[in-house]
Amino acid sequence: MTDPGPPPNARDGHTWPVWPAWLIACGGLLYAAWVAVSLLVPVGLDPVTSYVSELSATNQPASALLRVSDALSGVLVGIGAAAILSGRTSHPERAGWLALAVFGAATIADAAAPLSCAATADLRCAAAEAAGAVPLTHVIHAGTSAVAGAALALAVVLLSWLVRHDGRALAITGAGYLAGTAWTLVEMARGALVLPWPAYPPVLGVAQRFQLVMAAAWLLLLAVSLAQSRRPGRAR
Repeated sequence: MTDPGPPPNARDGHTWPVWPAWLIACGGLLYAAWVAVSLLVPVGLDPVTSYVSELSATNQPASALLRVSDALSGVLVGIGAAAILSGRTSHPERAGWLALAVFGAATIADAAAPLSCAATADLRCAAAEAAGAVPLTHVIHAGTSAVAGAALALAVVLLSWLVRHDGRALAITGAGYLAGTAWTLVEMARGALVLPWPAYPPVLGVAQRFQLVMAAAWLLLLAVSLAQSRRPGRAR
């Protein structure tokens, strides 16, 4: 009889339970709560041009709900990533789980520092932002959002090809997130710089919404992959 090898949840002498996968899955669902809010709550923001984070601005009707969902998403993903990180020894993979934990922490900080108004829909808010007359939370929010986006991009790069179960779907959604991030940055640059961009209407809202849908889908598929690695006969 041949040795069946270590259990499917073992790697380098460490074991990990399935509950971190469930936490990450729940975090991914909560990260997409804005989709339901956009459909069910009359927010008055143009989805083609507005930032998703403007839905959480303190003068918006769904602000409290979305900030709580974002904070819970960050907590769940952060705890799940930290739990898995404690049982991994592969350096690239450890870096990936650490990046995902940083994403969780930055998402919590994002929720704790909301915008005070929606500049894309409110000319007075846009003028106040341009004059630096908005609360400090606007600057903090921009910073935490940048950290969250960069950390998740790093996690996507390091984990999409290291976690092998359902690897193709995970890689596709990861590539979608990276493409959405690049598209969002291009649209932001179009709005901030005077450059010879193609003459088409601004679609920053579309770009960012695509990016965030891909982020939530990637988190869910990552969780599915982790849960499946616990099944008997599934080798890592």
